[in-house]
Order: sequence, then structure tokens, then C-alpha cells
Amino acid sequence: MKILVISDSHGSENAFIDVLEENKDATHLFFLGDGEKDFDNARYYAKNLNLYAVRGNCDIFSDLNAESIAAVGGKKIFYTHGHLYGVKSGYGYIAAKGKTNGADIVLFGHTHLPFIEEREGMLLFNPGSLNSGSYGIIEIENGKINAKLKRR
Repeated sequence: MKILVISDSHGSENAFIDVLEENKDATHLFFLGDGEKDFDNARYYAKNLNLYAVRGNCDIFSDLNAESIAAVGGKKIFYTHGHLYGVKSGYGYIAAKGKTNGADIVLFGHTHLPFIEEREGMLLFNPGSLNSGSYGIIEIENGKINAKLKRR
């Protein structure tokens, strides 16, 4: 199973659509906030995807949750934008939240900096900013997680 992870599109609707078109074999999409309008407009191109989204600090009038948990491919995924967990100052708080929630994968954005690290049996993953050309792909096969960062 192939999971697209996108964050911080900040008005890059065309880039969002391009990534969806380039990854038609994806089964899931996690949008981590700061560009909810881009996400809403790109949904037409994501009809066959299981969609998950949270609001970011710039999605001021959003009705989306600030964080959530999903079970995908036998893995528990905690996802949030990251601003509520001080990710610009470090990843300890968000890692602790993931551990408290029993997450296998913790997804976040906000910093605009791509990041992958395994910590205490969890994958911490920030796809960076789509507005800067960065997004992520996670593949789960036979219980194994393979995460990679992509550039447009």
C-alpha cells in the first residue's frame, strides 16, 4: 500500500494536483495542514484515495481537527500539523505524544523541513513543504514501513 503525505501547500494547488496525478497508484493521502483550500480543490483528483486531513496554524476558519489517529495497513498513525507540539524547537514533545497514543508512525508538518527518523520504535515523518516542492511517500508491505521523501 502506498500512502502520500503532503503538508504546507500554502496556495500550491497545481503542485498538489500534479503530485496526485504522478502517484495514481497511491491508496491513501494524509494532508497535514496549511493549505486546506488546496486540499479541498484537489479532492476531485483524489477520488480513489482514502483521505485524512488536519488543519494547520494558517487554516484559520477550518472545521478540521488539529490531530487524529488512523489505522492503515496494520499500523497506527498519529497525524497533526505540528505547531501544537513545538516542532520548530525539537521533536521530543511530538514523539512523546505518539508514544502515548501507541503510534507506529507520527506524521507532522509545520517546519517546512523534510525529516525522517526512527525513534523508540516509531517513525517520525515530516514531508516538508509542498510549496517548496517536497512531499512524502510511505509504503507498508508485509508489516514493514518504508518512508521516503520526494522532490518535484
